[in-house]
Amino acid sequence: MPESKKFTFHAIGTIESAAKYRYELPRQAVFSSPAAFLRWNDRKSAACAADLVGFDRVWLIWVFDRNENAGWHTQVRVPVPAEKDSYSVFATRSPYRPNPVGISAVELQEVTPDGLKLGGCDLLDGTA
Repeated sequence: MPESKKFTFHAIGTIESAAKYRYELPRQAVFSSPAAFLRWNDRKSAACAADLVGFDRVWLIWVFDRNENAGWHTQVRVPVPAEKDSYSVFATRSPYRPNPVGISAVELQEVTPDGLKLGGCDLLDGTA
């Protein structure tokens, strides 16, 4: 079996949102009403986003950086009534997964020199 590859990512920005605690987050961004802001970490990121003007949505790729339990399981329980007791982790939105990476499609409201003004967002304040 080949050795696992490892990748290094660098955050290009930080989310500013009203959600300070996990229980304040919706299950998905589409169910969220408060707007959020992705503030650039450096000016280079602003130049990378210049041609996003006119786009309706952007994909945010982010890290579950506040999981107290770094472990994960192949089967997890879901927080809503379900047909089964547990589901395979890739069939859920559980933050406890082999790689703590999340992805969200969010409404893009405005591109500014300081960052992106977003519509409803399912990310905690301070998420990179």
